Amino acid sequence: MHSQRPQKTGSDEERCIEQELSLIHISWAATGIDQAIPADIPLRQSDLDADESWLDIAGPRPLTDDDLTFDVLRAGVARAGGVPVVVINEPIFISDGANSDVRYNSFYPRWAYDLSLIHIYNSCARYAGYG
Repeated sequence: MHSQRPQKTGSDEERCIEQELSLIHISWAATGIDQAIPADIPLRQSDLDADESWLDIAGPRPLTDDDLTFDVLRAGVARAGGVPVVVINEPIFISDGANSDVRYNSFYPRWAYDLSLIHIYNSCARYAGYG
């Protein structure tokens, strides 16, 4: 007696994800590489410039949804439908070197990182109906 595989009952989206993962698996199998890591990775900086610019923003100012690409977050939440979405901020390196009172690290000036966290929190609270 032959056992039959159960029929897949997933959505079109699940099938699309399954196909994408299959393609990724094929490339891993063909190359033996799952992630390209450069030979030379620059060390993080401890001593930082006193520059307060961030991305294309010259210095401290209120941040907007556009600054933080909230359209991408909104699209992801909309795509999730009724599935709860958890927003988790990834850890960052915090320097204790020169100008660490101005910048957390070579990417984030303190003002931008701090305001972005407040903006993310407030926006998530508004979206969830808490504010």
